[in-house]
Amino acid sequence: AVDAVGCMKLVARAFGRSPEEHEFWDKLEDTLGNVREGNYGGVGCLWDAARQKTKAARSVYWHESYTGALNMAKRERRVLEYFVLGDRESAIAFLLAATPDESSSFYKDALRALALASFRHQAPGDAADADNDGTPLSARRGLQEKASKVLSAHCAGNGDVLSSIVMLGLIGRNLDAVLQLQDVGMWEHAATMTASYLEGDQRQEALERWAYHVIGEQKNLWRGLGILVSCGLYVETLEVMNREGLSLSFLTLFGLVEGLQGGVLQTERFKTMRRRHQIVVAKNLL
Repeated sequence: AVDAVGCMKLVARAFGRSPEEHEFWDKLEDTLGNVREGNYGGVGCLWDAARQKTKAARSVYWHESYTGALNMAKRERRVLEYFVLGDRESAIAFLLAATPDESSSFYKDALRALALASFRHQAPGDAADADNDGTPLSARRGLQEKASKVLSAHCAGNGDVLSSIVMLGLIGRNLDAVLQLQDVGMWEHAATMTASYLEGDQRQEALERWAYHVIGEQKNLWRGLGILVSCGLYVETLEVMNREGLSLSFLTLFGLVEGLQGGVLQTERFKTMRRRHQIVVAKNLL
């Protein structure tokens, strides 16, 4: 016997308008399993963090194979690729490869390297209360955070995205760095940084924003829906399916996640949606 998801795979394979539609149903059950364990973007998900990083690493490999001279823009892109991939060691080595005589940006690059070397995965307030010498970390890091925020804002205002996000990373503001990459249109770099540095609610927030960009601006509905499901945003996924008139898809996903979403799907609004889509499907079967 073929279950509901199996039926949707067959329908998508035969009548789907894009490969992403078939992939959505093919990987949906693995995605739901990962999300149930709180593993947004786990192995096998529609948006797979490991696969995102592998794709980015492949791009880095091809850029490393280039042996010609690099202009400033290409050098900064190389550092950005290392950074978002989580390879700060390579980013630092690349920044410090030139001497002051060889590079007009040596001192800027040196400051970037120092910031990368002091990078924090933790958000402010997550670390210990005092440094080794007894100085309260809250005071020391409060000054560091203020200075880094000011520098980041100035860098962003002057189009220096690399320095800006490095400064944000220095104080553990990795979500802010990802959102800034999204704001300047570097969506794939932002997705790679999400895979490398963000977890839980922060990963969910970054992926939700990306998903709506994919749906609205890139016009790739099923890829965007896959990103939403991969971070556990079932209600938002159903909202989009409802808006797009995907009755059969709506009913199938609703049945799969109804027990996972608590009372949200039991509201009168969603019950009305469900009845409406049931009527549409019934009419199409007549």
